[in-house]
Amino acid sequence: NRNKLEKTWIETLSELFGDRMFQTTIRYQAKPVEEASLKKSILLEDMTSGVAQDYQALVDELVD
Repeated sequence: NRNKLEKTWIETLSELFGDRMFQTTIRYQAKPVEEASLKKSILLEDMTSGVAQDYQALVDELVD
């Protein structure tokens, strides 16, 4: 959830660090994280969740 405080923090950090920040943001969704934990699986194994897609985007950004 991106509330106003989180947006303010992201803007402040972007001003401070500029292009040294990753472009990818990881959203918070408890359900996919809980399910991966209960199944003792890696979150990225189920790419249907938005959170898993966010982490994959971060990995892709790191590789590039």
